[in-house]
Amino acid sequence: MMKATAVIGRFRDDIFTHKFEQERGHSASAVECYMEEYKASEEEAVEFLWKKISNAWKDVAEECQKPSLFPVAITECVLNLARLVGVLYENGDCFTNPHLIKDHLKSLFIDPVPL
Repeated sequence: MMKATAVIGRFRDDIFTHKFEQERGHSASAVECYMEEYKASEEEAVEFLWKKISNAWKDVAEECQKPSLFPVAITECVLNLARLVGVLYENGDCFTNPHLIKDHLKSLFIDPVPL
């Protein structure tokens, strides 16, 4: 489950940040590595990574349904980490640019929906 969560986080980050990181001269992302290795276009590389992310989510869901030696609280933490990655990269790279998620956080904690 941890490996699948890491795949979700790594590949979502690479999909949303590879152009910016390339401009800054950072190390190659999974997008660039796939493009180089398979002589693929950026679109093909991104599509491949989304499939890997989808499969990783299936692995997370499967692990959540299996009996585990770990307490449920630990499993929930790992699941919530995978969910957080989805939120952080839903509308761009909110990890690097936290101002992009400001309104979302405000709606959760400052202006919650009345019950």
